[in-house]
Amino acid sequence: MASDFLPLPEASIELGQSISTLRRRIKRGDVEYKRLSTPQGYQYWVKVDRLDHADHSNGQPFEPERQDLVKPVSIQKNEREFWMGLVRRLQKELDYERRRPRSFLAHILDFFRR
Repeated sequence: MASDFLPLPEASIELGQSISTLRRRIKRGDVEYKRLSTPQGYQYWVKVDRLDHADHSNGQPFEPERQDLVKPVSIQKNEREFWMGLVRRLQKELDYERRRPRSFLAHILDFFRR
């Protein structure tokens, strides 16, 4: 079993965990690590056991599946026109508000009057 120390971003890919999770595990003492001083600050290197975290069928490192968070949505023509009109109206209001100097208090009062 080969053990290496990898920089935090590479270790997160190899282990299939986020950088934040690895930082929490370092803080708790769950993983072995080295802290190296650089001119920009400290860099953490995490110990990775290659065979423990490999896909045993082909010996490749684990890579999490990509999930599409934004799925295409079909919008009918009338809906599209409605939303585009709303966006144009909001852009006009925003341009108007940017040109008109007002105090913060005036903005708050206008918000509660609506």
